[in-house]
Amino acid sequence: MHRSVRRAVLLFVGAVVLIWATALVVVLSGPDIARDVRLHSAGISLSSEEEVSLVQPEALPAFYPDSRVRLDAAEWEERGAKSVAQRQQQWLLGGTIPGRATAYESMARSSLLDINTLTLANGASVAGWSSNWRYVWPRDSSFTIAALARTGHSADALRILTFLQTVQEEDGRFEARYLPSGTGEVPDDRGIQLDGAGWVLWGARQWFDSFGAAGPPQDELRSVAGLIQTSAASLVSLVDPDTGLPPVSMDYWERKEKTLTLGIAAPILAGLRAASLPLSHLGAHDLAREAESAADLLDASITRTFGKRGYPRRIDAAKRDAAVAFLMPPFTDAVRPDVHRAWVAAAKEMRQPAGGISPGVGWKKDGISWTPETALFAFAAAASGEPDKALAWIAWLDAHRTPLGALPEKVTAAGKPAAVAPIAWTSALVLLTLDELEKNGQLPKLPGERLLSGSP
Repeated sequence: MHRSVRRAVLLFVGAVVLIWATALVVVLSGPDIARDVRLHSAGISLSSEEEVSLVQPEALPAFYPDSRVRLDAAEWEERGAKSVAQRQQQWLLGGTIPGRATAYESMARSSLLDINTLTLANGASVAGWSSNWRYVWPRDSSFTIAALARTGHSADALRILTFLQTVQEEDGRFEARYLPSGTGEVPDDRGIQLDGAGWVLWGARQWFDSFGAAGPPQDELRSVAGLIQTSAASLVSLVDPDTGLPPVSMDYWERKEKTLTLGIAAPILAGLRAASLPLSHLGAHDLAREAESAADLLDASITRTFGKRGYPRRIDAAKRDAAVAFLMPPFTDAVRPDVHRAWVAAAKEMRQPAGGISPGVGWKKDGISWTPETALFAFAAAASGEPDKALAWIAWLDAHRTPLGALPEKVTAAGKPAAVAPIAWTSALVLLTLDELEKNGQLPKLPGERLLSGSP
């Protein structure tokens, strides 16, 4: 064979081998992505025994109005399904619906019903009902506490706080997630995540503030005094007096980390800031002062370290993630110009093809929008005096619900709902955003103040 022909053949064969090798790598490395882009469920339903079930996308039921009870439930009257539905109706009427008389009332109703259904009788607030999400994450539960407290369901918020107090470690820290049994058992070896106590204190403060200036009744506050005081003492102990920073820990990305992330430092700061008023009402004045001092030290250290790089995900890197929103209101008292610039930049850098955002610039490049992070940015925008941005993200979330009206965890690059639905963290953030906008008179009403009725 002529040398030039042989060379061409070899190049062709090499190209074919490279293509097949690349395809093999994609196949071998892509199961998570392939699995994630499927919609696991369109929503959840309740039986007459109040058992929760997933609703498959291909079989969409009708619900009894303002409930998660299916109208086609077997033995409707005899088995008590109607009474379960009426209980949920009464629960919904017992609180407020943020976004009432607006285009987002349907989404708010759906979010409230899903949170109510995902909150068990013992106060376990599970992240979702698919098997790998049917656990209690202290972070997710804390946002659910805040959403319930701000929509008039303070007793439910207190039940979740009580559950968290039951499973909390003796040193005040929290595991990444817990079984909903309330025994404190964990489903795997993910281990301690140091942001947990920070989020729990922030959630507890939201519950505390929902009662107004006087705070909650003393008996209710004292029932979770151990949770508040132990969490605060734990966070104070984490702030190194020399560096002003906490230790390295896995954060909400749930990946092993070698360096400190903003996803740990910022929630600890939020928790320390949130702790002082409840602690003072409990008479723990010394601990309240220690929490404030630790917060001041940590705040300055975050600015000195993360701030000089534009508030990236890792203290020694440059790429940003969604945790920059944890330094914005309502997690802090005021908008700081340098943090705001980083927050705006992060939203642009993390934007995905369908219009939502990813967990971070360094996240895998699969084109998937994550609804918790998108809703988090909406909440921060609403609390920071940027209603147009908040409404744009809220409208996007509303447009990407499942056919049953549930908020999914993810949205594909093609704009289709994917993964788990409903997801409690997103549902809570949507309610908090709508409440914030409504409180500030920034939700446009429907023409003629028309009310939307029923569940989606």
